[in-house]
Amino acid sequence: MMFDGFSSVIPRTTLLSNHPTNDYPNVPVNLLSILERLSTFPTEESELNAWWVAEFSAKPPKPKASKKSSINAEMSSDDEASPKTGEEEENDDWRKFFEDEPLAVDGKKGSGQRLHMMTIHQSLHSLSSHRAVFTRAWLTLLPRLAVPGNIEKNKALATRALNLMHRSVMPHLTRPVLVMDWIGACVDIGGSVGLLALNALFVLIKEYNLDYPSFYTRLYAFLDRDVLHLKHRSRFFRLTELFLSSTHLPSALLASFVKKLSRLSITAPPAAIVMVIPFTYNMLKKHPALMVMIHRADVDDSNDPFLPDETNPMLTNALSSSLWELISHSSHYHAPVSTMCKIFSEAFTKPGYTMEDFLDHTYNTLFETEINRKIKREPALAMETSSKVFGGEENELQDSEEDRLAGNAQRDFVNELWVF
Repeated sequence: MMFDGFSSVIPRTTLLSNHPTNDYPNVPVNLLSILERLSTFPTEESELNAWWVAEFSAKPPKPKASKKSSINAEMSSDDEASPKTGEEEENDDWRKFFEDEPLAVDGKKGSGQRLHMMTIHQSLHSLSSHRAVFTRAWLTLLPRLAVPGNIEKNKALATRALNLMHRSVMPHLTRPVLVMDWIGACVDIGGSVGLLALNALFVLIKEYNLDYPSFYTRLYAFLDRDVLHLKHRSRFFRLTELFLSSTHLPSALLASFVKKLSRLSITAPPAAIVMVIPFTYNMLKKHPALMVMIHRADVDDSNDPFLPDETNPMLTNALSSSLWELISHSSHYHAPVSTMCKIFSEAFTKPGYTMEDFLDHTYNTLFETEINRKIKREPALAMETSSKVFGGEENELQDSEEDRLAGNAQRDFVNELWVF
């Protein structure tokens, strides 16, 4: 089905291309709002079956076959095409940039007609033409989402665009790597915007063969003391679990992430520690080469070879260290944290944790869990104590009622407070 938003996307894209953003400051935001509402995109030409103008629903006439071979015609089409002048040339030239290969992916021969040579009627029935318009709209919009002097608004707009990028935008672009520069700039922003940009960057690397050697170095830079205290920590763990899921990653790299999270957990709140422990358990279980980090008992805080200030995760010496920070949580004041730490002293026979069960914990959820816990036996809250524990005879600790009323006796107020 042809999505209705294209009727608004095309004029706004043209307006952005031909005029400075300062002349129309609201156009980028309006265009983003329209693109956000495009919940579906046609994947086959048979889905182009709904039209604003009913007359366009009729199939366009097929182009006449050339006597020359289609391959030779396509190779020489750029040179032999008649020159365009005026508005026609201005409107058509941009489509050359977004054209797909002449042959389809499955090896079947394409239609043989180039996008910039199609009429409007033919373009409406061409899936490649729709993808070209969609790509042009996003490539025109993304650089114009930056509002000078308004950092918070820039972050908000970038977040809205990145939330759509990996699932609703890149699969339908003619060449997804074209958004690489904008995504890389968003990674430099850091925070929740940077995490979302890393997700989109990871999709480009995994599915579109983008070469980005410093990806894990950039991810490691997000491991600072704030990551376990901010509201986007659950998103960070979701994405980090995805990024480190490959079994082909070097052990030194994985050890750096596990060790750095272990070090940060020392000053983290209980709600964050209950995320770090199952995350570490899953990493150790999936990558047995890291098990040495919990069996090395001769390393503590005084002789730890780990380099916490090293920015390259391959050079931190984490694999020569131990996870003594996590073991120290066995004496944590919060009972669930100390109980979970015992998992590292047991055999790794239990299945991996489901991280979604721990990612939404806060102080509020931990408190509600405790007050709603069913108590099997009454806790020991009182015991008999002797009045002689704090010194002095019983008759010396208590004055007569008359002396108290008269105020004649010298009273030891501190001692009285501790007599039960």
